[in-house]
Amino acid sequence: MLGENNNKLGFNGLRDMSTPKNRRGFTEEWFIIQKKTINKILLSILAVFLLATGGYAFKVYILPKIIPPPLPAPEKAARFANIEGNVSVKRKGVANFETASLNMALNEGDTIQTGSGARAVIVYEDATRYTLKPESTLIIRESARQQKRVVNDLEGGGVNVSTNKDSDKHIIKSGDVKVGVSESTDSTINNQGNKTTVVVTGGLATLFFGDGKEQNVAQDQVAEIEKTDVKLSELPPPPKLSQPESAKELVIDKSKLEVEFVWAPIANAQGYILEVSSTVAFADQAIKLRASDIKENRYKWIKPRQGPVFWRVRAITKNQIETKWSEPYSVRINIKGEPIPIELTKRKEVAPSLWELEGNTAPGARLRINNQQVTVDSNGHFKKDLPLPANQKQIVLEAFDPAGNIGRLVVNL
Repeated sequence: MLGENNNKLGFNGLRDMSTPKNRRGFTEEWFIIQKKTINKILLSILAVFLLATGGYAFKVYILPKIIPPPLPAPEKAARFANIEGNVSVKRKGVANFETASLNMALNEGDTIQTGSGARAVIVYEDATRYTLKPESTLIIRESARQQKRVVNDLEGGGVNVSTNKDSDKHIIKSGDVKVGVSESTDSTINNQGNKTTVVVTGGLATLFFGDGKEQNVAQDQVAEIEKTDVKLSELPPPPKLSQPESAKELVIDKSKLEVEFVWAPIANAQGYILEVSSTVAFADQAIKLRASDIKENRYKWIKPRQGPVFWRVRAITKNQIETKWSEPYSVRINIKGEPIPIELTKRKEVAPSLWELEGNTAPGARLRINNQQVTVDSNGHFKKDLPLPANQKQIVLEAFDPAGNIGRLVVNL
C-alpha cells in the first residue's frame, strides 16, 4: 500500500511537475505566433523583391523614355589654332552652322567651312596641322587615338596637311580617292569638281582606290586624279626672289610708307602668295602680312613696320598646283623721321654707386647710356651694370638707327 501510494504520489508528482494543465494550450498559442511571424517575413521579402524589380524596370525601360540620359561628352579630336576671315562649324547632329572661334574644340562628325578669302589652321591631338584654304569644306569622320588613325572628308576646296614623326595615320577622302599622309610629310590635297590633285612637298603620300589599287606620291611630285586615273608630274620650282635683296637695309621716308617686293615670274602661274614675318620660322603669330591671289610678280606693302622682317613667295599654277615656298630673304626696314622708342623696365642699385639697368628699344638700334655703348639684342632688349658717381642723380639713354632717327630718355634717380 505504501509503495503503491508512493508510486502514485511519485507518478502524480512527476505528472504535475512535467505536464502543467495549460501545457497543451500554451504550445498551440506559441506555434500560432511563429507562423504569423514567418508569414510576415515572407511577405516583406516578396514586397522588397517586387519593389526592386519594379524600380529596376522603371529605371531601365520607362525612365529613359521620359527623361533621356545625357549623351557622353565626345572626345576632342582637334582645335582651331588660327582663324582668318569667315570660318564656321556645324556640330554632329545639329542643323545650323556656328561661327568658329580660336581654340574651339572639334569632335568627330563636325563640319568646318571657310568662306571666300578665309583660312583656318586646325591642330589635332597628335600635333598634325591642317591648313584649310578659302571656300573649303572638311568633315572629321574619325579620330581614334588608340588605333592612331584620323579620317577626314574633303568635300570641296583644299587643305594642307603637315605631319610630324610621331603623327597618327591621317587619311583624307577626296572624290573617288583616299589620300594617306605618312609621318613627317607635307602634302596639299585639292578637290575641284570631279578632280583631285595631291601635291607632296616633303615626305610621302599614298593614294587608295576602291578597287584596291594603290599609288605612292613622292616628295616634289604632283598627282592629278580623275576617278582611278592618276597622272604624275614633277612639282614646278618656286619663284626666285629679287627685290629687296637679302640682308638689305631699307631707309624709307615717313611720308611714303611702302615697300615693294619683286620676284621672277613662273611659267603657267595663275597667281602668287606672299608672306612677311618677324621670324624666319613664319609661325602664325609672327606673320605681319599674308597676301593671296597676287596676279603680278610684285606687291607693295603699305605702312610697313619698322625693324627686321623675312619674306617669301610661292606660285599657284593654272591647274591649282602650289609650288614650294621660295627661300626667305631678310630685310631691315628703317623709317626716316620716326623717333626711336626707349623703355627702361628695371633700375636697381645693387651696390654703392653701381646700378643694374634693363629695358627695350628698337631692334637694330645703337644704344648709349651716359655715353657708354650698350649691346642691344635682335629683339631690342638690353641689360647693363652701370657705375655712377655718388653725386650723379641722372641717367641719359640715347638710341640711333641707320635712317638717322634718334631716341632720348632721361631718368632721374
